[in-house]
Amino acid sequence: MSSYETKKENTKSYLLEALVDLLKETPLSQLTVSALTRKAGVSRGTFYLHYLDINDFIKTIEENLFLVIEENLQDDLFYDSGLSKLRYLIAYVEKNYAIFQILIGKNGDKNFEQRLIDLIKQFIVGNIDKNNQHFNIPKDYILDLLTMSVVSIIYTWFDEETPRTSQEIIDIIIKTRFLSPVELIGEKVNV
Repeated sequence: MSSYETKKENTKSYLLEALVDLLKETPLSQLTVSALTRKAGVSRGTFYLHYLDINDFIKTIEENLFLVIEENLQDDLFYDSGLSKLRYLIAYVEKNYAIFQILIGKNGDKNFEQRLIDLIKQFIVGNIDKNNQHFNIPKDYILDLLTMSVVSIIYTWFDEETPRTSQEIIDIIIKTRFLSPVELIGEKVNV
């Protein structure tokens, strides 16, 4: 890697770290280039060499995150099920935990959040189509229930002071798929 490439990667890394720190306190809509570059210790001029504005910076980060996910999940032979894809996604989120946590958090980007929800929904819809026994429940209801329960587990993960590992999260997702809500709360029901 050339000296220029190394500096460019360092700059991006500093800006990303600064973004994570700033979004803990500041809503994305109030973030400024000045605050970001000051926190990152880089000049505004350097920022503008790489990005048009804050929105371009955020969009670039988000696009890069999803590009990696989409490139790695294209091979349907390796990822033969929605669960395999979900395992990859959760491991990738764990690797990039801080940025996902911030972008999905209260000060984050609702569009990014919706895109992640849509991606999870894609993993699930394939399995619903393969296993078309719906127990007289409309497919859209099943899809939303399963998608939002996975998303809810991810939100809870992001709220933990000491985050669990990706494997623990996958285990929770799997267990909550196979246990009924009644079993999860420990109630006994006589039917």
